Amino acid sequence: MLAGLRASLTVSSVRGPLISGLFVNTVVFAVIFALPIWGIIWLVRDVHAAPPEVGIGFIDAAIRWLLDNSMPFIESALISAFVFMAPVVFAMVSGIVLPIYRAKIWNAARNWAGGPLVPGRPEGLVVEARLIGVELRRLGRFLFFSLALLFLNLLPYGATLYFVAQFLLTVHTMGWDLMSYHYELHDVRYGEQKSDLVARRRLVLAVGTLGTLLTMIPLVQVLFVSTNAAGAGILSARLDGAQPSTPAT
Repeated sequence: MLAGLRASLTVSSVRGPLISGLFVNTVVFAVIFALPIWGIIWLVRDVHAAPPEVGIGFIDAAIRWLLDNSMPFIESALISAFVFMAPVVFAMVSGIVLPIYRAKIWNAARNWAGGPLVPGRPEGLVVEARLIGVELRRLGRFLFFSLALLFLNLLPYGATLYFVAQFLLTVHTMGWDLMSYHYELHDVRYGEQKSDLVARRRLVLAVGTLGTLLTMIPLVQVLFVSTNAAGAGILSARLDGAQPSTPAT
């Protein structure tokens, strides 16, 4: 990932597609993820702050009692979810909405790093459609388990358990996302990808951890999503035998 950041700043063939997609990435992040989450937090606080109405019904009173007694949990859960889920959700949504931008960055970085040609590599709209399909399945899986893990906050010491479990889920999913183009290059199917992730679990967790930490940095996370794609391209070249000291010119 750090090699991808360096290449994004110093190699013109990688820097070009990265810059062209930076503005679009910023808009996608704000519209699809940041604004809805901030809106939910604002709505919860607004409902909680509203003065009680005279003669409210039993159901309304029960809802207000629940809000009064669960506000710390609701706010902390939402904030924790935002911190942990933002990097992965944004990366995968970018892959779904903007597959062309990420693919250009990934290909440019892989070619610069000396990645060998893959005979019979799949190309065209079919590949893009399959990538989007895999991203949607992975995104649904991540959101399902992330929402389920939120209930750990209700248990004694649940916040600590949630932190550990959500972080592991996040870095694993991020690592999988960064490996996705390499898998598609070699026509590795969804089930086979899961098996390979188990075999390469240390690499996946290491790449996913660094990629997640970079995209947790406020404001510049829209940049690191793209530089991570460059890093994934360099990683793909290394996995296919390219030597670190001999990038293509």
